[in-house]
Parts: sequence; C-alpha cells; structure tokens
Amino acid sequence: MKLILYIGHHKVGSTALQAFLTQNSHALSAAGILHPMVDNRGLVHLLRQSIGLKDKPASLPPHLREPHSALAYRILETLSRGTLPPQFEGMPSLSAMEETVRLQIDRTEPHTVILCSEVFSTFGETDGTAIKRLLALFPDVAEIQIYGVLRRPDHYLVSWHGQRLKVGEKIPAIADALATYEGTVHLDYARAVRPWLEHCPQASVTLRNYADVLKTGNSVRDFRKHAKVKWPPDLVPPPRINLSLPLPTMEIVRRGNQTLSPPYADQLRTFLMAQRKTLDLVPGDQVDMLGPVTRSELLRLFTPVQAYLNNVTGREAFFPDLERIADCPKVPMHQAVRSVLAQIGPGKRGADLPLPVLRFIADLRQEYDLE
Repeated sequence: MKLILYIGHHKVGSTALQAFLTQNSHALSAAGILHPMVDNRGLVHLLRQSIGLKDKPASLPPHLREPHSALAYRILETLSRGTLPPQFEGMPSLSAMEETVRLQIDRTEPHTVILCSEVFSTFGETDGTAIKRLLALFPDVAEIQIYGVLRRPDHYLVSWHGQRLKVGEKIPAIADALATYEGTVHLDYARAVRPWLEHCPQASVTLRNYADVLKTGNSVRDFRKHAKVKWPPDLVPPPRINLSLPLPTMEIVRRGNQTLSPPYADQLRTFLMAQRKTLDLVPGDQVDMLGPVTRSELLRLFTPVQAYLNNVTGREAFFPDLERIADCPKVPMHQAVRSVLAQIGPGKRGADLPLPVLRFIADLRQEYDLE
C-alpha cells in the first residue's frame, strides 16, 4: 500500500484540494484510492455518494470537507499541543477517529491512501510525536510520497495574516507582527518540512513553489499532476473555496476586530467580502502591506530557510525571485485603505449596516481625512 501525505502549507489552495478529494471520495475508492473519513458522519457522506446523492463542497460542514484537518487537530489536542477549533467541535475522540480510518483500510483494501491537510505542516513542532502517531495508523505501508507547497514568504505572511483577520482574531498590523512568526512554521519553512523527512527517510518528496502551482492552473491540477497515482476519469473539480480578504480591506477589518463587538465585527467582515466584486479595489499585487523595513528584515530571516530548501530539493533557488521581497509594491497600504473608505459608509455602499458599524467607518474615514 502507498501513502500520499499532503503536508500543506497554509494559503496555497489546500481547502480546495481537500474539497476535491472529499467530493470524489467514492469514485476514488472504487479505483483503489482511499481518502478516508474520520467519523460516522463522514461514512454516511460516502454512502450518499455511493447511491448517487451529491453535496456541493461549499455546503459541506468543515468536518466533512476537511476531515484530515479534524484528525490533525485532534492529534495535536491529544498531545497537549493545541485545541480543537470551534468548527470541529463534536468530533469523536482520537482513538475513535483512528479506528474509523483503520476500518476503511481493512474493508476496502486500497492500493493508495491519501491524507491531506495543511495542519500537518505544524506537526514538526511536536518533537515528532504527532508525526509518529499519524504514521502508526499505517504499519503496513510500503511506499510514502510527501507532497507540499510553499509560498514566497512575503506573499504567504500577508495572506496568512489576512486569514487570521477573516476569522475575527485581534492581532497587530502585519508590518508590526514579523517577530511573532519567527521560529514558527509560518516563517521557518524548515520546521514544517524537516521533521517529516526525518521520520520518513525513504519517502519520495515533492516540494512545489506556489508560483509554479498557479502556472499549472490550481492546487488540484498540480496535485493530480505530481501525486504518483493513476487517477480515475471524470472526477468533479471543486469551486473556489475559502476566498481571501482583499488586501485593501485588511486594515479596515483589523481595526474592526479591535474596536467592534464580535457580532458587529463579523458583519463588517461579511460586508467587505460581499462587496469585493463591486468596490473599486487596488489590485492586491500592487499593495504594500509590509513596508521597506519589514521587507528587509524578512529577507534577512528567510535567506537561511531558502538555503535549506535549495539543499532538500537540489534546486539552485527554490524561490528564484526571493530577492524581490525587498521591492515594495507601488501603492502603500494607507493609500489602498483610503480608497476603500472613500466608497463605504453613510450615503455610500454599506449605508444599511448597523449603526455601530457605520460609526466605526465614519471614525476611520475621519482618521484618513475623508470627513
């Protein structure tokens, strides 16, 4: 039996890939490729697929759309290395999840098992205990392939910071937060990769630059191209899932999370996400969220990480354009934010938002010299 491990990273299309694997689980299983579910509700989902009932990926709850993230978080929780996120509340114990996976392997006798979660990128921060616990599920595996995708760190950190803002976290501006990511998998990619290679020394390793993934088309196409498995025909592609906050709105959301009560902050985030197609936004690749000082420090910190990735992959430069981290996009964050604020508030888009949200927008408009 072959085991394919997708180990992340975050913000590289992993949610869409997980949705793709979940919505095609029955077709994959029929071809000898097991994308295992981790609880009884997941098994019911497989049963629905087997009798021709289809669920839209976006409508699936997280524990069905991302079952291996639920498993990963439960492993971390069991090892006292984290807590189960709210979206996975109600999931069974780790031993029950493991038994569900073993049962599917025993009953379906697959030639390939695929596990896929960006949360696996954090397993290296557990002294290898989480990796050992996961691999113990597969004592008879004959071959392992590790597949991972890494994003240029300036692009990644901005996107990851935006993801945290999107779920309501109260955090400093990304330009002031670089130190909080030092020594974590979010900046030191070696911490995400090295432990897997140490615990799977015979594994074949595929590490991809996210820029190259986009050239292939998307995360699903790239995974299908590089995962060494014979895919069945007529698999259903997923829709876009887990859209990111537009960069010009991130600072507004950040300030809202800090200032507004959670329900009102959520309404602000929902409004800005809904208006992403109607607002005249500065393109994200033209917005500088970091500034020259932070960019220079980021390049300094990441240079030894690049050297590690070069050594692991045998490439001259894993990120050929790494030096461009120091180049500031042409539109400062302040200017991009101001252009958004000029379009929202009383008498503009969002005029029907709750009064506390409108007051917050008015105060921010005044701060940006728009009132």
